[in-house]
Amino acid sequence: MKDKYTHNLIDGLDETELLKLDFDELIDDDELNELVVDIDNIKKKTHEKIGIKNIRKYKKKAVIKFIATIALILLIGTPITLAFVNNFYYKYDDNSGNILESKKPIYILKEPIVKEINGGEIKIINATVTEDESYEDFYDGLLHPLGKFISYIYGGYEPPSDINIDYTISNISGFKYIKMDIIANGKNITNHDKEYDTLSNISGCIGSTFYSEENNKFKLIVTLMDSDKKTKKLEFDLELEKAKSVEEYNENIPKDTENNITISAITKEEKNNQLYAELIAVPTLQNFNFEVDSFGRDIYDNKGSNIFLVDSNENKIEGEYVEDDMKNNIFKFDTTGMKKPFTLEINEISVINENNSRVKISLPKLKFGQSLELNKKVDIENKNNLLTKENHNVIINKVERNNIDGLDSYIIEIEYPNNKNSNFKILDLDLGYPFFLLPFIDTYYSSISQSYANSESKSSIIVDLQDQNDHNYTGRDKPKGVKFTISPYTYSINGNWRLNLD
Repeated sequence: MKDKYTHNLIDGLDETELLKLDFDELIDDDELNELVVDIDNIKKKTHEKIGIKNIRKYKKKAVIKFIATIALILLIGTPITLAFVNNFYYKYDDNSGNILESKKPIYILKEPIVKEINGGEIKIINATVTEDESYEDFYDGLLHPLGKFISYIYGGYEPPSDINIDYTISNISGFKYIKMDIIANGKNITNHDKEYDTLSNISGCIGSTFYSEENNKFKLIVTLMDSDKKTKKLEFDLELEKAKSVEEYNENIPKDTENNITISAITKEEKNNQLYAELIAVPTLQNFNFEVDSFGRDIYDNKGSNIFLVDSNENKIEGEYVEDDMKNNIFKFDTTGMKKPFTLEINEISVINENNSRVKISLPKLKFGQSLELNKKVDIENKNNLLTKENHNVIINKVERNNIDGLDSYIIEIEYPNNKNSNFKILDLDLGYPFFLLPFIDTYYSSISQSYANSESKSSIIVDLQDQNDHNYTGRDKPKGVKFTISPYTYSINGNWRLNLD
């Protein structure tokens, strides 16, 4: 990884959410020796900033891919396709399969723009304009009554909009400094300065907030400066168009719908009989919110994809994952000796539940070495997300307080009773500190971990009641319980989707 990526990664992490992450548990010392990066600085900046719910996924990656993936996301931004369906506009994140809803029109760049300079080029890959969601949350969220009152008094409110521009800079020589100005309706709305050792192979995203007008006009002005402070300007006129519908987007590509989820495939054939399929999953119902974790089997399990291509003679081959730091939805098939037409078989997808509501869990106080059969049923349905309606029951079968790896731990056996008969199987839960009390009162704990649901639809949760650094801990005989929150996190969905590739 080049130094500029490291520095951009470190700078970008300052903008991420402050959540807990134990970086040391994610990496191996032998792997660290292979990295030419400032790992101590990255660790310092990364700690408590990635998000506890992503730990399971990152643990399965080699550390170099872990760091590279974060760096690329921060530098490039997420590839976006925008769409309109059921009277709502949507952003489709083709890295994850997530569909993001917007009540106002979304606009995208009609086509990429390229300008050449000094043997290299600057390319505007995409530009998107959406309503600023933070203002929507202010008026319609927690302050709903106040927001509506203010809106009524002032005759309504018009929230600002956001513009985001994705760009690449390739092989430009003779310049070291770059400034980017976004012009919206004749006004400069942002200043973006960057200094690099070289303007070669850089990807990035800039953005700003502005107040929309009836016919918005946008321009990006790029100013380059050499070591003698001589400047050169490039102007990009950004021509935008309203997003297309999901139906129109999917109109001419293979697709199939099962369990209220439509899976589509963007395919291309290359030399040597290589067929590539990029998969997209879109819910057919409103309030059916998810983010695709993986198509087929988990990409990091090394058990094959469980996605197949079948030819007209019923010959079947399994797809191979295509390594891509920005996507997890591309598969490759070697079609040598196979006869068209083909059918693409997707038997399962793994999705992450979005828009979670949380359930508070309070479990009995136990002495060290004590266990208790509980059989406590917990309903974790989120009324605002139809995904959880399909499977939302959890049974806490047994609790025990004992020694786990030298720590005073509370062990919880979990059962998912509806996993056996439902096409929607809960794989794991989203766990958190209870928001109704401070974590150090009554039931202090240092961390929570859990296992994945096994074939018998059972898993376990381990709550550490003692910190690794707490060498003076003497309270083993004092009864302790635990309190935390849960919501359904990952589901495996069986669908038997069949896409005809004519």
